[in-house]
Amino acid sequence: MNDSLNAVNHLSDHSLARMASLTDLSLGIFDRLAAKQMAAMDLLVEHGNDILAHAVGAKDIETLLKGQFEATQDLTRLMMAESRTSLAMASQANHEFQSWFKNNLAEVTADLQQAVPAV
Repeated sequence: MNDSLNAVNHLSDHSLARMASLTDLSLGIFDRLAAKQMAAMDLLVEHGNDILAHAVGAKDIETLLKGQFEATQDLTRLMMAESRTSLAMASQANHEFQSWFKNNLAEVTADLQQAVPAV
């Protein structure tokens, strides 16, 4: 009876530790994505400032349109680079979750084999 209770207690402790590690993994990924989102917002604010600077400094409509076009090209180039980085981050997050799952599935299997005697 004591062995059974110890096995259940051990299984519960390990399960709690696994959930804590999943929480840590999820929060780490969320932090990286939130930082990436803030970087994207910074790019948009900078673009808005560039557009405003071109509007204020333009001597004629042609200069204004040329400045806005160049600023938009720059933003597009930067956003494409950021999109590639975001895709790489998503792939990395997928890999991290898969690794966590595989490692923890093996540990759960081992814990269950220990807790439940072979019949």
